[in-house]
Amino acid sequence: MRDGARTQSFRARFGNETADYSQALKRHCAEGAPPNWSDNFISAYATSHPWEVFAETFAHFLHIVDTLETARDMGVSLRREDGSKTKVDFDPYHAVDIHALVGT
Repeated sequence: MRDGARTQSFRARFGNETADYSQALKRHCAEGAPPNWSDNFISAYATSHPWEVFAETFAHFLHIVDTLETARDMGVSLRREDGSKTKVDFDPYHAVDIHALVGT
C-alpha cells in the first residue's frame, strides 16, 4: 500500500496512517472511543488509529467469509419471509473481486 497508487483511497476509507500510532493508542486508552463510534467504525477499538480501522475491518471480513464457507459446507439453508428456503452457496475461492466491492 505504501508504495502503490492506492494511498489516497486507503486514507479516504480508513484515515491517515501516518498519525503516530503510540500517541493514538495512549489517547484511546485515556479517552476511549467517541460516543457515536458505531456510526462510522466496526468496533470501538478501531477508532484508535487508521491501522486499527483496517485491521478490525479486515478481521470482520475474514470472519464473515469463514462463516459463509462453513454454512455452505454444512448445508445450511435460510428461510425467506415467504417461507421458501435458499441454500448458502458461497465459495470463497470463487467470490467476487474485492476491488469491485470497495470501488478501488
